[in-house]
Amino acid sequence: MELEIIRSIQSISNQFLDTVFKMITFLGDQYVFIGLAVVIYWFIDKKKGFKLVFVFLLSTAFTSVFKTIIKRPRPFIEDSTLSIGTKTHGYSFPSGHSQAITVETSFLYDEYGKKKSWVKYGLLSLLILVPFSRVYLGQHYPTDVIAGVILGIVMFILGSYLFKQMKDKEDLFGLGLGLIFLIILIILSFLKLDYDKYKDLFVGCAGFIGFSIGYFLEKNYVKFDVKNQSIKKTIITLVIGLTGIILIQFGLKELFPKGHLVLDGVRYLLLGLYATVGTLFICSKVVKHSDR
Repeated sequence: MELEIIRSIQSISNQFLDTVFKMITFLGDQYVFIGLAVVIYWFIDKKKGFKLVFVFLLSTAFTSVFKTIIKRPRPFIEDSTLSIGTKTHGYSFPSGHSQAITVETSFLYDEYGKKKSWVKYGLLSLLILVPFSRVYLGQHYPTDVIAGVILGIVMFILGSYLFKQMKDKEDLFGLGLGLIFLIILIILSFLKLDYDKYKDLFVGCAGFIGFSIGYFLEKNYVKFDVKNQSIKKTIITLVIGLTGIILIQFGLKELFPKGHLVLDGVRYLLLGLYATVGTLFICSKVVKHSDR
């Protein structure tokens, strides 16, 4: 029945719509999340940036666990003609893109969208269109995206509640959770695991480990003021931050062997460290020197 629903939706497929929905589905990709997180962390509010990362990666971890337990093949495994564009790796249930966009839009609405109707309706549109795009492109069954949205909502509510209970100790709680993730990854690294099936779990957990360590160090030692930055300070932060992220994300990706879970984890751990403490530490030194 669900295959028939996908075929019915794809009956309207044409080159224009295919391109549009490929662009829409990208909004649920990890790079959009990374961009959103660093913009908030570097320029608006470090604690809110950490909250987004905490809730998002907690939700992603649960999504990866469910995928590994349920092991549902993607629709194009049953019917290869259903895939439009690049075939996504890993299991199908629940939809990671749907979970991701749900957490992101829920966060943005909760923090910035309650008093602005255009923001609210824009976020609602994304919450509908991104999951729909996953079905249109043949990457997920309808129940995958429904489950992804539900999981995203539940985990956002749970994650926000947990974050609120941390009060001003969120950096210590982050370190504790990061330690748990580290132990899990060390245990898993000794097992023979399928790369495509476990990649999201490794990079998500490793990214959080790096982010939590970096956040703790920045909050307690660097203490860079990101609010009310001058244009000069903003440009310095952006250049230093993006340069490092690009070098780590894409430079190390080329240097490291392909298909290696542990090395992918190392790359994302370094990415989390640099985005939080590395960027702002370098910025603090550059800004201090330029102000002399």
